[in-house]
Amino acid sequence: MIGIFAWRAGVGARDYETLKAANETSIRQRIMASWVLEGVILFGLGSVLALYFTGRLPALLQLPSEFKLPVPVDTDPRRIRFVGYMICCGLLLGSVGPLATALIQRKKTNSAESPQPIRAGAGDFTALYPRNNAEAIWGVLLSLSAGVTEEMMFRVTLPLLLTMTTGNMWLAFALCIPIFGLLHYYQGWNGVAVTSVAALLFTVIYLTTTLKRRTPDNNTMHAKPDLRA
Repeated sequence: MIGIFAWRAGVGARDYETLKAANETSIRQRIMASWVLEGVILFGLGSVLALYFTGRLPALLQLPSEFKLPVPVDTDPRRIRFVGYMICCGLLLGSVGPLATALIQRKKTNSAESPQPIRAGAGDFTALYPRNNAEAIWGVLLSLSAGVTEEMMFRVTLPLLLTMTTGNMWLAFALCIPIFGLLHYYQGWNGVAVTSVAALLFTVIYLTTTLKRRTPDNNTMHAKPDLRA
């Protein structure tokens, strides 16, 4: 499974370079559509099948016994979500600020040279900005699918399988966080760092929220920054 993720990271970086170089919207839409499909199959369907064949399918809706914290956490879910929203807003501002500055500088220079990619604080992701309504629709679908399927895989399925293999929950989540970050290597090392921090945040929310259905809450938290970006 780790090898598949490594392959996916390499393919994603290659596809993103194609997306940045593409001038035709049909090519851009085809790449976005392939990402949506790959996410649904690899992360979504892959999670369902892996949990089904290990007899752990209920883990998608309730916290597995392997993930129960040794000390009960009496934390108000609203407070956790509030902190999460503040962190997400900080990540968003950290991206928009440098991006706005770069756009202003590019407009001032008005150079005839080929423009260089704009790199925002959270990583090089400006090629994902939609150029028309059709691309915007694919962008929304991509954000929603990532918010659901990536949470299924990296907050539930992969940590659970690693915990069952190693017997150590903390080691399992510690391995999943950088794996999740490296899947976003196409955004550059800044993107890897920011998404790794986001993965840590989502993990904390997942493990400490006292709501019975933790994963759907995380799906919303994950999808919101993607949609805003």
